[in-house]
Amino acid sequence: MTAVIAGAGVCGLATAHALAASGVSVDVFERGRALLREGSAVTLWGGGTGILESLGVPVTDLGVRLETMERWTPSGDKVLSIDLTRSEKRFGSPAISVTRAELIDALSAGLPVGTVHFGSACTDAADLGTRARLNLDDGSVHTGDFLIGADGVHSAVRAAIRGDTAREMGWTTWQGLTPVDCSVTNGTSGVMVVGPEGMCGMNPAGNGLLQWWFDVPGSSDDDGVETIHRAFGSWECDDVQKVLAAAHSSDMQPFVHLRHTVHKRWGRGRITLAGDAAHAWPPSLAQGANQALEDAWVLGRVVGRATTDLETIAALRDYEDERYRRAALVSALSGAEVTKKPAPGVFLKSLPDGLLSSQNAQLTKFVSNYLSSR
Repeated sequence: MTAVIAGAGVCGLATAHALAASGVSVDVFERGRALLREGSAVTLWGGGTGILESLGVPVTDLGVRLETMERWTPSGDKVLSIDLTRSEKRFGSPAISVTRAELIDALSAGLPVGTVHFGSACTDAADLGTRARLNLDDGSVHTGDFLIGADGVHSAVRAAIRGDTAREMGWTTWQGLTPVDCSVTNGTSGVMVVGPEGMCGMNPAGNGLLQWWFDVPGSSDDDGVETIHRAFGSWECDDVQKVLAAAHSSDMQPFVHLRHTVHKRWGRGRITLAGDAAHAWPPSLAQGANQALEDAWVLGRVVGRATTDLETIAALRDYEDERYRRAALVSALSGAEVTKKPAPGVFLKSLPDGLLSSQNAQLTKFVSNYLSSR
């Protein structure tokens, strides 16, 4: 069998791995002239890291292993701590914080030379009955037994087969990946600092780098540095002030919170969607890259079971069926933006850390096809 994939981000590269491992000949078409290594960092939970290992991408040397996830007040007081090692012990795979560049490099390293083709963006896609067709903006046309649209939130493949677009949620994340001399940078804890003005998040990313972000209501058209200083400048948390002092416009990128309707049917005929093309949502639960990896893993598994052409088409619908419930749940939870809503510190401190850690492990498994299958 042959497959064409639009997009060589985390989802496209992971899907190429999974399909190739199932005996499919894969060609990936990327609009950029090289792999897009720009961006900040991502958090991978136990499902995501377990899938990487199953795809032959070792995580031992990737990023930083996270042991706890903490929530602080704007004054810097810790009000809750989730023990991530409980999930690691239960499932055998850690939570990590890894730069997007490092993850992209690791995923691309295991693919045969020539798998990814650069410099042409997808403009259209169609199910031809006996083949699937991908049109690129250089005028070329490519076909395969099936086609995966992994070309992001503004997917041309999604536009061709569904026609709907993502809607803005009214929040913008201003994010960066820079050296910051604060307590989080060289630790093993991810931190969320939440107040009425919004949220500041911090994760260690390795090599002296800190992944930091500020979630604020409003538009990405605003001046990022001015926006975060105006919103968070009065916070007394020492680490937040160190991030603000280190933040420069050249280091910051806006990430507009968008959300797709997650349809029960993602594709049609020989075409389906994966990753943000299928189910973009706000980054509130750090599930974007994880659920993209889940898509790739399930696709590889169901296509690998197909032995005839008709079974391959049916496998694409089986993939959508297997992924729909979990993707829809993550979309609903992420769209509620619950992690950035302030709550009384007295209430949060009353929540037992052990209970929160246990519930986090249960949620990690529940939203993961990979972990739920084990």
